[in-house]
Amino acid sequence: MIDYIFGSLARMIYEPLSVAVLVWLPLAFFFCKKEPKSTPLFLKRDGGDSASTHLPVTKKCRIAFTLAFGGVICMLLWRIMFHELMVSGRYSSFLIYPTVIFTGCLSVKFGVFVGWVFKKLKLSFKLRRDVLTFIGAVVFIGLLIPCLCKSLRFNTFSDYSAKIARAYLAHCQKPGELHVIDKEHSRIAWYTKKRLDDIAIILPEEDKPYANMIGERVELMKNVQGEHWFIFFWDKKAGVPDSAALQIAPESGSWEIVEKAATSKRRKRHLYLCRFVPALPDIKEWHGKVPDLPPGNITSNAGFEKCRDKNKIIRLQEYFRQTGVTEYFDLSNRKIPDNWWFNIGKWNKDNPPDMRLTEKNPLHGRYSLFMDGTAPKSFASCNNGTYISGKRCNYAFFVRNESTQSVRFETAVFSRNTESKKYILRKVNKFILPPGKTCRITGKIPTDTYPEFERNFCLQLKSFGKVTVDQVSFIPY
Repeated sequence: MIDYIFGSLARMIYEPLSVAVLVWLPLAFFFCKKEPKSTPLFLKRDGGDSASTHLPVTKKCRIAFTLAFGGVICMLLWRIMFHELMVSGRYSSFLIYPTVIFTGCLSVKFGVFVGWVFKKLKLSFKLRRDVLTFIGAVVFIGLLIPCLCKSLRFNTFSDYSAKIARAYLAHCQKPGELHVIDKEHSRIAWYTKKRLDDIAIILPEEDKPYANMIGERVELMKNVQGEHWFIFFWDKKAGVPDSAALQIAPESGSWEIVEKAATSKRRKRHLYLCRFVPALPDIKEWHGKVPDLPPGNITSNAGFEKCRDKNKIIRLQEYFRQTGVTEYFDLSNRKIPDNWWFNIGKWNKDNPPDMRLTEKNPLHGRYSLFMDGTAPKSFASCNNGTYISGKRCNYAFFVRNESTQSVRFETAVFSRNTESKKYILRKVNKFILPPGKTCRITGKIPTDTYPEFERNFCLQLKSFGKVTVDQVSFIPY
């Protein structure tokens, strides 16, 4: 908050003027205080007060001052409280008017204030009025010079966002996502005529290099069809943001630098536009019959053929009653797979997803797992019921999109610290399932690279639409 008031907000209204505003704020009360006598506007050349130049501070003046000053303070507080939502400096444009007024008042009245200080210190000399007039002129000229310099200066590098946006519009021809670094996404949305919701924001993390941050986002998109565009800042001293610098493996996809624009004449920092075309290494469209589980599978109830027994169903119903998930109070007509846990609780009790075993057109065997996380339902999420320890595994499963539109699907790997009992999110993979198609999704869980007390895993499946899942296998390697 302090950094915003004295940093970002000061730059929005220009630093010299913001200093003038801060100086005028306390002085304003000095000039509008209630006094039995009138306040002199000018002083005689010999140092005495001029009785003919008094301006009475009336009750109406004080009311007008209070309303105007209070209105500015309210607008300023509103901007400060919501500055994280209103990321653009355009939302502070209303501050231009009080800034100009406050700066003008300071230029005119500062000499009067200094004269009051001289009077309190009993400093009386012949040229006192000339000195006070000179002080007011110095304040005015001192503010005028930097303002004129800023107005007359033409920054040829100020349009870097517009330049990158034009390059994106010229090269983007295929479906895909646009990923923009935080604080720049508003400008890019403006120049590309996109909604903010249509832009994926890259949030910088403290103490994490840009290379790691961009590389992780690219890794997340390696299984999502289309062309993905990345707009981010990059310091010249860090070299070139190519695939080697970002540690993008060739099997993940191709990375190309399309355009860059310097942010200042020193060219120490550039805004880059890059294109990533994923190779889709972990998802393949499947044609034909879904095969049996491979030898060596260690997943319990991997084919969803076993339902929970009666006692487990009673305990599960009691859990749903305690959490208030009304749609799951009665499980007599809903088959629940054994050794799998549905992620449903108080957090999504008002819009729970539909998850159950289905006999209608299963992928393999008698049952498959149906998951419906179509909005406004909460996303559908489930995971294998027990953590598997001490084994690094390759996982695989089959999933069919049951809708006529593409469905977002994700896998997530979790570990549990056996000492602190905390759960750690290891990795998330994102996929887009084509309408009506069956796909085989694979992945690797290298538990040997995890910390000592976290060498275990649990696989979570998450769907944002209607899908059918079957044949989930974990094969040690």
